[in-house]
Amino acid sequence: MYDLIQKVSGELYIKALKNVPSDVLAAIKSAYENEGSENGKMVLRTILENIDVARQHDMLVCQDTGTPVYCVMVGEDVDLNFGKLYKAISKGVSEVTKKYNLRPNMVDPLTRVSRGDNVGNRVPIVHVEYDERLISSIRIVCVPKGSGSENQSFLRMLSPAEGLRGVVSFIIESVITGINKACPPVIVGVGIGGTFDECAWLAKKAATMRRIDVHHPDPKIRVLEEKLLKSINETGIGPMGLGGRITALAVNVEVADTHISQLPVAVNTQCWKGQRAEAIISDGFEVRYIL
Repeated sequence: MYDLIQKVSGELYIKALKNVPSDVLAAIKSAYENEGSENGKMVLRTILENIDVARQHDMLVCQDTGTPVYCVMVGEDVDLNFGKLYKAISKGVSEVTKKYNLRPNMVDPLTRVSRGDNVGNRVPIVHVEYDERLISSIRIVCVPKGSGSENQSFLRMLSPAEGLRGVVSFIIESVITGINKACPPVIVGVGIGGTFDECAWLAKKAATMRRIDVHHPDPKIRVLEEKLLKSINETGIGPMGLGGRITALAVNVEVADTHISQLPVAVNTQCWKGQRAEAIISDGFEVRYIL
């Protein structure tokens, strides 16, 4: 099984770099139709042409091969060795990086020395979660997280007294601060609640792993998503920060219960590419890719 996980993990990495997910592509096309400024339409037209050229020539959509981030979701009947799982994903990333001559982004944070294969200390980043819906299957999602969008990440431990007004204010403030550096139009992920680290992970999941045409099932969270998207697009920052009507393609919010004296809020953005690829490995070792 671990040889298969290694193969699938590597293929997901390169697939995510070469393909724009169908929901994101549809949103970019819609943004082009609805953008009012000439600069904004020019940027979006160029983005669509870029996607088309990459598809025609089987090339990467962007030169940034990102930080390899994986989320592995397992059903309750899956017998998994986490050590072997991590080694399999690491080997998959390393092999694909060498095979396709991908840019080796990952370096030691202090010496800035790279191993050359996008694998290193605690990289790739792998999260393992339980999903009762999978039963005896494994779902692997690969998100090569680009630096431009990742650098525009923010977290604040608000006072509970600041309430929803404080949450919205912090999110809009964060977007205005740096979204023009994140290659907009972006996907804005928001995490609310949990702890310092859980809140950040919720924001990352919301920005990168949830389809942007899927709204939160909780009506009050869905209303918040719609309100935030409207407010962000009213800033006029526009595509690539050159002004326009479409600054964000979507705002996805995820929440978790938190301590009575806490109100953590995190913001993580994903650039217009929405890099994401996933696969489901069934108990019969059949693989189904989802792009």
